[in-house]
Amino acid sequence: MTVREALNSSLDEEMSADPKVCLMGEEVGEYQGAYKISKGLLEKYGPDRVLDTPITEAGFTGIAVGAAYHGLKPVVEFMTINFSLQAIDHIINSAAKTYYMSAGQISVPIVFRGPNGAAAGVGAQHSQVWQHRFSVFVIHIYPVHLLFLLISLCYSLLRSCSFILVACYMPLFLF
Repeated sequence: MTVREALNSSLDEEMSADPKVCLMGEEVGEYQGAYKISKGLLEKYGPDRVLDTPITEAGFTGIAVGAAYHGLKPVVEFMTINFSLQAIDHIINSAAKTYYMSAGQISVPIVFRGPNGAAAGVGAQHSQVWQHRFSVFVIHIYPVHLLFLLISLCYSLLRSCSFILVACYMPLFLF
C-alpha cells in the first residue's frame, strides 16, 4: 500500500463511520486532490462532504474551524503545508488554542493535512519544512514518514477532540 492509498483508505473509513467527517480544500473533489488522496470520495460521499474550495486558504480554514466549533469534523487539505501560512491566524489562534482558552468547553476536532518539505520540481514556496514552527502552538503534530504507522494514525486522528496537524514528507506521495 502506498502513502497515497493509506491516506485515501483512512479518510474513506472515517467518512463511512461518521457522517460528521467532511473533507475540504483546493481540488479535493472533482480533481480528486493534488496528489490523488481524495480519489473516489466525491463520488461516494457527494459535494456536501467533499468540498472543493477556491484558492483562499484563510477562507476555507476559517470555515473549517467554525464547522468544528459546531460539531463537524473537518479534514482540511492544503496542497502543501507551506500554504497553511496564509491561514496561520485561524490555525493558531482559533483551532489550536480554543479548547484550552474555553477550559475544555469547546472542542475543535479538526485535522489539517498536507505534504511538507522539498521535492523535485517545486519552488521555494512549496518546499519548506514547517512542523517544528507549529509545535510551539499546537497539541499534536505528526510528521509521517513511516507507512505502517500512517494507517492507524489516520484512523485515530478524527476521533480526537483536539486540533491536529499532519505533515507528510512530500516525496512520499510520489510512490
